[in-house]
Amino acid sequence: MTVAAAGILLFFVLLLWLVHLRRSRQIRQMADTLEAFAENNRNLRIRLFTKDPALTLLALRINRLAEQFQGMEERTAYLEAERKRLLTHVSHDLRTPLTSLLGYVEALRRDPDLTEGDRAEYLEVIEEKAKRLTVLINDFFELAKLEAGDTEIRLRPMDVCERVRESVLTFYREITEAELTPEIRIPDGEILVLGDPYATERILNNLIGNALRYGREGGVIGVGVREEESCVWVEVWDRGPGIAEEELPRIFDRLHTGDRSRNPHMRGSGLGLTIVKQLVEKQKGEIRVASDPHRKTVFSFSLMKAKESGSRIPDPLPPL
Repeated sequence: MTVAAAGILLFFVLLLWLVHLRRSRQIRQMADTLEAFAENNRNLRIRLFTKDPALTLLALRINRLAEQFQGMEERTAYLEAERKRLLTHVSHDLRTPLTSLLGYVEALRRDPDLTEGDRAEYLEVIEEKAKRLTVLINDFFELAKLEAGDTEIRLRPMDVCERVRESVLTFYREITEAELTPEIRIPDGEILVLGDPYATERILNNLIGNALRYGREGGVIGVGVREEESCVWVEVWDRGPGIAEEELPRIFDRLHTGDRSRNPHMRGSGLGLTIVKQLVEKQKGEIRVASDPHRKTVFSFSLMKAKESGSRIPDPLPPL
């Protein structure tokens, strides 16, 4: 072997050793970053300055996994905080009316000086608080079933106009007693959508009930059906105090009751609109809210149109 050949060979050996040394240092840097990430430094990412495609791909894959892991961890922490908040809220909302209810029961049992009028009044209060407890418990379990995927939603062709009319008629007595002027805009013909009849009824009952509860002072309640090319929008509106602009992004969050619910006689469970949103989305629809206080507050949700040629399946008997 000539001196020149030996020199070339030595040069390539040295070059390979330097490449190996650089790669080893980069792999060690990646290992150190992963170790720091595992020790709860979740914002760290691997940053390599290399032309090695294999190392570049490996760093990209590890960074992507780190971002997914961090996202899952943040989501888990958020859900745990929501769970604790929900339990605190529900336990408070159960304890408060229960304590009051038991107080009235104790008074009925032990106070011999109560008049018949007092007794009747106390019984009315007990009935009201028992109904509120029933609503809260039902909402809590309904939301739990929805979030666990245990609620069966069966999409079938149904006449949305008929469903909306039935819901409005359900509230006829309450609308009359509240001396509200109803503005109903429902097309005369049949409009078929894909939806679950009982989920849709639950949505409508909640939205109309909220409009009655919060929009009474506006003197008007409106319900309408609006047809678009691929979907149908159902709108429920009132002219009450409305919703503050800063509250609108959180209006469908669990337990959010807002300023207009500070009056304990008007305050809901904070779960109703969350249930509504879940039911709308499980029917592949969308829900929106817009509010101009004391002018118009509108909740609207969409349902997909059914094919005109599809025959309408009769509604089954409601589940027991």
